[in-house]
Amino acid sequence: MNAGEICNREVVIAYKDMSLNEAARLMREHHVGSLVVVVDRASERVPVGILTDRDIVVAVVAKEMN
Repeated sequence: MNAGEICNREVVIAYKDMSLNEAARLMREHHVGSLVVVVDRASERVPVGILTDRDIVVAVVAKEMN
């Protein structure tokens, strides 16, 4: 078995200015643990990073932030 056989092929995106609450909601709705973060440049979406559920836990939830 290889990674391609079990990976999720649906790529869910978040925009750089999206709130973490919105991003977490997207993860829940699409049953994914990460989002590709994009910006719009010259009429195309350009990936600028990735946001994971772990990022949210470590950066926000564990610090008891809103």
